Amino acid sequence: MSEKKRLGYIDIAKGYAMILVMVGHCLDFVNTYVFLWLYTFHMPLFFSLSGFTFNANRYDSFKTFFKKKFISLMVPYYALASLLAISMLIYGLITTGNLDVSLFLKRELYILIANRNHPQYFTMWFLPALFFSELLFYWIDKACKNKVAYLSITFVLLAIIGSVITKFIQGFYYSLDMVPIATSFLIFGKLIKMLIEKIDKVIENKNLNNKVIYIILMLVTFAFNILFAKLNFNVLGRSISLFNSRIGNPLLFYIGAIFGTLAAIFGCIIIEKCKPLEYIGKNTLVYYAFQNTLVIPIFVKLMYKIIEVAPFMKAWPLSLGITMILSALVLAIMSEIVNRYLPFALGRKYKKS
Repeated sequence: MSEKKRLGYIDIAKGYAMILVMVGHCLDFVNTYVFLWLYTFHMPLFFSLSGFTFNANRYDSFKTFFKKKFISLMVPYYALASLLAISMLIYGLITTGNLDVSLFLKRELYILIANRNHPQYFTMWFLPALFFSELLFYWIDKACKNKVAYLSITFVLLAIIGSVITKFIQGFYYSLDMVPIATSFLIFGKLIKMLIEKIDKVIENKNLNNKVIYIILMLVTFAFNILFAKLNFNVLGRSISLFNSRIGNPLLFYIGAIFGTLAAIFGCIIIEKCKPLEYIGKNTLVYYAFQNTLVIPIFVKLMYKIIEVAPFMKAWPLSLGITMILSALVLAIMSEIVNRYLPFALGRKYKKS
C-alpha cells in the first residue's frame, strides 16, 4: 500500500472520528444507543490515529521534537481556545446585549491552567493530553525500536496505570491524569499500523480481494465492539467518558475501544476516498475547537424552532442529520477563515502570496 493511500484513509478516519465527536455533542437529538456506542471508542480512535503516523526517529533530538509538538498542539490549544472565548463573548453580546468581560477573563484563566473540572473550561482537553502523551511516547518509541513485544508490554502497563488513576483522580491540570491512557492508545495506533502492513502483505502474496478481506475484518471487529460495549454498560450503567475519567470495567473498556478503533480504521480503508471526511480530517483542530460550545448549540436551538413549525422533524435521524450538516458547513467556513487569515492559531506560518 502506497504512503499516499495510507495517509488518505487516515484523514478519512480522522474526519469520521470528528463526526462521532460532533454527534456525541448533539445530545438533544442523538439516539441513546448510538450515543452509548460511539463513546466506547471515538476518543481512543483519535489517539490511536496519532500513534499510527508517529515516528520518533524523524527528529534529530528531543528538543526539536518538543518544539515541533508545542507549536502544532499547544499553540493551537491556547490560540483556538482564546478565539472561542472571544467568539462566546461576542455571541453573548449579540444574544443578550451584555458584554460579560468577567466571564471572558474567567474562561481565559481556566484555558491557561487547563483544568477541565471547571464548568467554564471548554472541551479542549484532548490537545494538552495528546501533547504530553506524545512527549512520553517519544521515549517509548525510541526504547521499543518497533518491537511488537516491547510495545505490547508497555501498552498493558500504561493501561493498568491509567485505569488505576481514573479510580482516584477525575480531572487534573492539562489533563495529565489522562496521559497513561492516551499514551497506551498511541502505542496501539503504532501496533495497528504494523498489523495492517502484515494484512496487506498476506493479501498481496495470496492474491486475495482487498475489499472483501477488510469488510470481513470490519464486521467482525464491529461485532466484538458492540458486545464488549454492552458488557461494560452493564457494569457502568451509563456512557463511557474520558473527559470525566469514566471508563467502567478497565478490561471491558480497553477491549471495546480496541475493537471499535479497528473497525473504524478497517472501514476507512474500504472507503478509500471521501472528500468531505478527508476535508474534516485535515481540519479537525478548528472543528474540534468550535463545534461543542458554539456552533452545535446554535443549530440545536434553530432545530427546535424548525420542529415547532414542522413536528415531523423531531424524528432523531432528521433532526440530528440537519443539525450535523449545518454545523459541518459552518465549521468548514470557519476552517477556511482560520487557515487563510489566522494560520498561527493552527501552529502554521503565513503562506507567501
